[in-house]
Amino acid sequence: MRLTIIPSDGSVYVDGSGYTNLDLTWIPEIDGKKVHAVQWLDGEGEVEFVGPEQNLKINDLGVFEQAISLWNEKKEEEEAFLKQQLELEERRKREEEERLRSQFITFDDYDEEYGLGIEEFSELDEKPYIPPTPTHIPPVEPPLAYADTNEEDEDEDLFYDIEELLKEI
Repeated sequence: MRLTIIPSDGSVYVDGSGYTNLDLTWIPEIDGKKVHAVQWLDGEGEVEFVGPEQNLKINDLGVFEQAISLWNEKKEEEEAFLKQQLELEERRKREEEERLRSQFITFDDYDEEYGLGIEEFSELDEKPYIPPTPTHIPPVEPPLAYADTNEEDEDEDLFYDIEELLKEI
């Protein structure tokens, strides 16, 4: 395990993962020297002091083991918070899906309300409406009322125009 403790900013790092702003005021001075940092790696380490003082080699964490406990507490808090946020997000997703589902009509709802089953839709004469999409553009058919009378109206208009022209000449 790699451990780094920096009392001045309340930082504790275990195997590269760290937390800051921890209360490290409990770290004592050693022989009247203020501790700048503690470095620990696999059973041995050093205490670094503020100023030009010589580092102190250590082979037991002793009082500094309390920093590991603080780090573990902070990690558990973070994991609990992340779990709570994940559960909250999952609940929001479920509620949104339920809200969206409630806005759609199903064939069962249609059958109950209008008495038609899905098999009865195939018997309808009208073609179903398919909205245009980039890959499908439905054909446009002229209304029947215009299709029948259009040619006759044009012929009559043309005849009337020629007759009027002849009268003017």
